Amino acid sequence: LAADYGGGAFFVPYLMALFLIGLPLLILEMALGQYYQTGDVGVFGSFNPRWRGVGVSSVSCAYMVVTYYSVLIAWVINAFFDSWSDKAPWDKEGTT
Repeated sequence: LAADYGGGAFFVPYLMALFLIGLPLLILEMALGQYYQTGDVGVFGSFNPRWRGVGVSSVSCAYMVVTYYSVLIAWVINAFFDSWSDKAPWDKEGTT
């Protein structure tokens, strides 16, 4: 369905961004954490003390994303189990 309406055109830039930007940054962040034996705040703070804010913002953005997606996953799981309830719209006769 997505390919019929041009949604597949987004897939190529997405894969390019994933492999050219996302994965190298992930590997770099993991390598720096292993080298300095500390978290984001400590790694960026070891470059320059003024850069600790970059580490703090990284941690705070990750916290906000996890908070958002945990609520979203809870809604999806709730809707999944509610689909078997007796009050489901497709449970009635004549509903298409």
